Amino acid sequence: MIQRLSLYFKRGHSNRHEGLTREEQAGFRSGRGCIDHVFTLRQLLEHRHTYCRPTTVVFLDIKAAFDSLDRTVLWNCLLERGAPEKFVNILKALYRNTLGRVKAHNQLSSLFPTKSGVRQGCLISPFLFNFAIDDILESAVKDVREGGVDQQRGDRLFDFEYADDIVLLCDSMQAAQIAYLHLLVPYSRLQISPRLPVGSETPSTHHCWTHAQLIVPHSGSI
Repeated sequence: MIQRLSLYFKRGHSNRHEGLTREEQAGFRSGRGCIDHVFTLRQLLEHRHTYCRPTTVVFLDIKAAFDSLDRTVLWNCLLERGAPEKFVNILKALYRNTLGRVKAHNQLSSLFPTKSGVRQGCLISPFLFNFAIDDILESAVKDVREGGVDQQRGDRLFDFEYADDIVLLCDSMQAAQIAYLHLLVPYSRLQISPRLPVGSETPSTHHCWTHAQLIVPHSGSI
């Protein structure tokens, strides 16, 4: 029953979901992929390196993203982005009285109630997740001075997203740190990796990054 209802919503609202999702998000979207973001990032870094423009890039991953998302935050995100209240109420009904178990040492725990996370394998879970991540990213970067990097047409690009993998772009380390701190909003219950350095710890730096067998150097050159 739940799968049939999810399929109905996916077919009936897929175009609307697509229109409400930020352009920076490439996860779970037809015709888009991680390779597109990698190519754009390399082109951006190469262009800025050529003109000696400083760029700070922060690669982040959300731990157990699908399981830790606060559903109250999710419902609010949907309503704020113009989703019909009737649609949101039906989704709330689907997630009412959900139960979970933990498997450890080949044994299952007793059932316990869950108030966070989206259903694994559900057809509409990726759309719901994208909505929440979009809202969190927008909240994190909108108040950051000097956040993002300039584009040729005068706009500023703040981030790339591929599902729960996030790339933050800033002109300075200070702006990047502020944007990172804004991501650690308590209401979302999301945990970011890598964690923020504590005390005398210093963040690690790298001369290149490897993703999907593609290397992204400082200059962005191939």
